[in-house]
Amino acid sequence: MKKYGVGILLMASLLLVTACGNGGNTKETKKEDTSTSAKSAKDKKVKTSDKTSSEASTSKDSSWKFENNVLTVNGQENWTYSVADNLDKNGYTVITITNDQSENHALLVKKTANGFEGITVEGDAYQSYLNDENAPVGNQVITFVPQAEIDNLTWSGIDNAIDFYEGVYKNTANEESKDINWDNYRRDLWSIVPDGTQGNTITLHWTNIGGAGGSYVQLIKGQDTTEMIQYDGNAAYPDSPSKKMTIRNSDFKVL
Repeated sequence: MKKYGVGILLMASLLLVTACGNGGNTKETKKEDTSTSAKSAKDKKVKTSDKTSSEASTSKDSSWKFENNVLTVNGQENWTYSVADNLDKNGYTVITITNDQSENHALLVKKTANGFEGITVEGDAYQSYLNDENAPVGNQVITFVPQAEIDNLTWSGIDNAIDFYEGVYKNTANEESKDINWDNYRRDLWSIVPDGTQGNTITLHWTNIGGAGGSYVQLIKGQDTTEMIQYDGNAAYPDSPSKKMTIRNSDFKVL
């Protein structure tokens, strides 16, 4: 019987990064030994508390979040986990979660060419699934990706973002390198704009040396390129961008 290394170790090393409200894009795989699946889950339950990073996934009125190795489902924590011995009839490993209020849900996980995908099964849909092992249509689909890939799409902090900004203007292959006067540049005049910073996006505010006025820069990081959006003057942000650039991450080259 083919089994995948899922459960707590999987959830600790992977992130929930995308979710959508239809389960129709899951594909059936060749059936394997399913003599025991969700109905015969191992009775080894583990609570999570170690520190790892994560990202929330939401769909319709459902919210699953895995952060600091703690799973929160619809605002509830303190879940315990049971991992089925075998795959279900559609090739999913079944991770059943239960809390102190006797709520039962499941995460159906399957290996794909790019990693893993999962389907959340909650409440009445979970009870129905136990009877026929058919994943309900319309439930959110979650895609798992390695932590390293997520790190490549996030900013570690303001210094990381400022380094990127400076890299663009220090690259003499960019015309923009002619637009900055380094004698009038001070790194300490940058600050983070919290309302414009989330996930792969960070927004910085530049305060003019004299203290009056300023400007904004927003950086949206992708796997290979980053979008830089500039706002000349405080009044321009966020509705009136002055310039947009696409920059190659590897060498800060404006494309």
